[in-house]
This record gives sequence, C-alpha cells and structure tokens, in this order.
Amino acid sequence: MITPNTKRIIGDEPAVERYSFVATEIKKLISAREADYNNIALLYRTNAQSRAFEEAFRQYRIPHKI
Repeated sequence: MITPNTKRIIGDEPAVERYSFVATEIKKLISAREADYNNIALLYRTNAQSRAFEEAFRQYRIPHKI
C-alpha cells in the first residue's frame, strides 16, 4: 500500500519507456485504490521533461497539473 512517505525512484529506463512506465504505475495505483490522483506527485529533473510526461498522461487519461 502507498503511504504518504512512499517514494519510488525511476531513472535507468530509456526516456520513452520511463514516461509510459510512470503513467501505467499511476493507473495501477488508482485501479487498486491504493492512491488517489490528488495524492500523487511527480518530480523531474528538467523542465524539458514536462512535455513528455504531459503527453503520456494525456494518452493514459490521467488528470494532471504542471
């Protein structure tokens, strides 16, 4: 179960796989009722990554704010 202190670090996957992986993991958490969209945060290193995450979230229909 996800708790407020649960953290996952992701970084060794190729870029395209990373964005898809994050989106599918979020969907799994929501489907399993282990988290709510309002309780998930994503930290990334550069602003350039935000667009790829936005596209993945749109593709997987994940509501998000940048």
